[in-house]
Amino acid sequence: LDRYIFVVLSQINIGKRLITREKERYGLASLCLHAGKKAALSSAFHIALVYLNLGIELLGDRGWQDQYDLTLALHNASAEMEMSKGNFEEVDRRVKDIVDRARTNLDRIQAQSTLLYSMGMIDRQQEAIDFGLVILASLGERFPKKLTKANLSAQAKTVRRLVSGKSNEQLLRMRDMVDPAKLASMRVLDVMFLNTLLVRPVLMPFVSYKMMKLTLVHGLSILSPTAFACYGLVCGTGLRDVEMAVRFGELAL
Repeated sequence: LDRYIFVVLSQINIGKRLITREKERYGLASLCLHAGKKAALSSAFHIALVYLNLGIELLGDRGWQDQYDLTLALHNASAEMEMSKGNFEEVDRRVKDIVDRARTNLDRIQAQSTLLYSMGMIDRQQEAIDFGLVILASLGERFPKKLTKANLSAQAKTVRRLVSGKSNEQLLRMRDMVDPAKLASMRVLDVMFLNTLLVRPVLMPFVSYKMMKLTLVHGLSILSPTAFACYGLVCGTGLRDVEMAVRFGELAL
């Protein structure tokens, strides 16, 4: 089935109006999600979108009640493919649908992160940063109201204290980050960093320190290399600490 999944689904797409049993529609929608992800891995975004949208059509509005996780996954993947194709109005529409239907705040994060990426691609970086701050606040991660040198110095000292006494080997052997809210926060911060670097540099080191604190307190994630690299950049440019910059650049690699 996996080898011929695109052939199978192309035939099913032609006869989709004949599929009436809900169980069969749900099973096919799951296949559509698999096919969409498989096409996306080959950068075949148009093909991926065809099958993802077919899955959404098969589930219909009842999918949000009867097959919530599958419906959410299909909508999130579809929004990402729309972004990859540059269909930014469709991204906005799909994300709004997800945000309106999602059951929890964490269920909205993937769609909101896609929207953040989309904003950054069409010169809406300032708006993306403000939106990112709102998302982070909802996850319990707030920034100082005033981005003063004193606040920045306090953040820097906190990170230095958390790093102090830890060897590179100890940092790389930290436990895995498992808290969903912290993982979601790292994802949002990852998107925000480049935007702050481009249009709001005064906020950029605060974003870096936030990623480092989350990593050092809650553990390693797939985005910890980004945290290390960003911290190395701040050390090298803001703090003029070349040794620390090189250390965390190498840790990131």
